[in-house]
Amino acid sequence: MVYTVPVANVGPGTPGGQVLRQHWHPIGVSADLAPGKARPLRVLGEEFTLYRGQSGKPFIVGARCAHRLTWLHTGWVEDDCIRCFYHGWKYDGDGQCVEMPAENDTFARKIQIPNYRAVDYAGLIFGYFGPGEPPPMWQFDQFDNDANQVVSAIRPPGVWPMNYFQAVENGVDPVHTAFVHRASEPHWNGVPEVDGVETEYGFEITATRTRNDGEEKDVRVTHYFFPNLFRITIYLVTGADHQFDHFIWFVPVDDENTLMISNTVIPKRLVPEVPFFIKGAGRGWTPTSHQELMAADRGPQSVTEEDYTAMVGQGRIADRTNERLGRSDRVIIKLRQMWTRKIEALELRAAGVPGGTGGRRPNVVNEHADED
Repeated sequence: MVYTVPVANVGPGTPGGQVLRQHWHPIGVSADLAPGKARPLRVLGEEFTLYRGQSGKPFIVGARCAHRLTWLHTGWVEDDCIRCFYHGWKYDGDGQCVEMPAENDTFARKIQIPNYRAVDYAGLIFGYFGPGEPPPMWQFDQFDNDANQVVSAIRPPGVWPMNYFQAVENGVDPVHTAFVHRASEPHWNGVPEVDGVETEYGFEITATRTRNDGEEKDVRVTHYFFPNLFRITIYLVTGADHQFDHFIWFVPVDDENTLMISNTVIPKRLVPEVPFFIKGAGRGWTPTSHQELMAADRGPQSVTEEDYTAMVGQGRIADRTNERLGRSDRVIIKLRQMWTRKIEALELRAAGVPGGTGGRRPNVVNEHADED
């Protein structure tokens, strides 16, 4: 009954971490990083320096200066380079040291710190932290359509104290909306019939609810893009014409912390109807919210607080050794099977063996879920 595939671990050299490093990840909102600014970045269990050059281009290099290992983000951005605060060593966007004020030029040419791909797209900064050439960048017609406004945001409270895979599993679980969100999203009340079809990008998950004594069916579709992106529709105002595409990535900070970074697509003709959302109103969080929610001193007061209560309530890393999955969890089981295949395929390629799972049976909990 135990799910043993190590997807929860995201650091260098871990199976889950190696799979995640094959993909682009959003790491921040573009507007939050001005030209000439630098900041520390922690993602996938590693530390980096993120800065935006004077040209406007983002760069990701190692977290520390190669000289005496102080934090590099505390220094100065000069043109498209960054200079260390401690002794002035200067690095370009490729991590190459280009200047050492107290040393000769030949020494500088021998020093290079790690560097990683970074790009702005659709209001977000994306990074690629894997080996070799990155895969094609995410691209969605909704983001590129001039008739839309894309609202980029980091979901409060910022870093969620939980493993990213809890959010991924929550995303393929439409049943939770009938209970977790019964106050905030009454339009999704009622327990749905759940199914998921594997696609070339991940899964298409359907949640079908029967209305009016079986006379009509209400179907909500969720798209899961491997490894950690979801596209759903959300209601910001009443009316079927006012369903908006909401894209959300669950980005691992490390094994026990997660960032939720989103793009919501709003047709420009409807922007006047949702000024509260454009301005970020209603997404507040106080220093006492976590304790109040976890202690049940008060109930959640928004969709975000509802999700936070359910997922953070599973613990930093959910202990799946005693879980009992049922028929409605079939897509969670399929998700785990998919991750098993991805990990095994990567391990085989690393060993020089082409192909998929190599004929091994997926190591998955509750392949035949409880029906009672």
